[in-house]
Amino acid sequence: SKSDNEFFKAAIAGDVQTVTSLLGTTDLKATDGDGWTVLHLVVKAQNRGLTRLILEHPQIDVNASDNEGWTALHLAVQEQSRNLVRQLLEHPDIDVNAKNKWQSTPLMLAVTSGNIDIVESLLRHPKIKVDLKADYYGRTALMQAAVKGHAHIARYLVTYGANVNVSDKTGRNNALIEAIKNRNFDIAIYLLRTGTIDFSNRELRLQSLIWASRHRKQLYNELDHAIAVYFNRFGGHPNN
Repeated sequence: SKSDNEFFKAAIAGDVQTVTSLLGTTDLKATDGDGWTVLHLVVKAQNRGLTRLILEHPQIDVNASDNEGWTALHLAVQEQSRNLVRQLLEHPDIDVNAKNKWQSTPLMLAVTSGNIDIVESLLRHPKIKVDLKADYYGRTALMQAAVKGHAHIARYLVTYGANVNVSDKTGRNNALIEAIKNRNFDIAIYLLRTGTIDFSNRELRLQSLIWASRHRKQLYNELDHAIAVYFNRFGGHPNN
């Protein structure tokens, strides 16, 4: 409608007076051609004042997603605005684990970009699911940190309680294997030294050894030792 268009234009322009005057009469669920609501627009513009104003409105759908499944929280993370992320996370209805069309969550986007501040903010939310499989391949945030080589984020996720043993949807990759495959050996050695890697799955055990043997002898030896320690502790035999 005409008033919706006026409202959208005012929001994009950062016109607080017009937005405030139209708030009472505008449908906050109205969208543009891309499926963006006014909340998407003000977050994309990184306008904290208007974001706060709109979030305080009782009719706002804080989890509205656009045509590609992006919520305002996805956008705030993509824009790497910690302040906007925090504002959105304070809303009682926020879905911190929302997935877009590519299955990506806000946490996955933050890990991919390597933004530890935003990762920390998201992990503090009581409803965060740190081990959620959150991309096309069924990777977790820890697996993505291992792929991208973000060692500080990998350590933070593990300290927070991320499960080092989750595998992707193929069942052939976990965080350790992704770290080795992508030559992020510092992460691989860190994961091994947590002493929490489960080597009972023969397929994953062999995959990790095969990839390690291609890259670095020191890593292979450390991996071989960790496997021996695992079976010494839990019984069984690594060749089974």
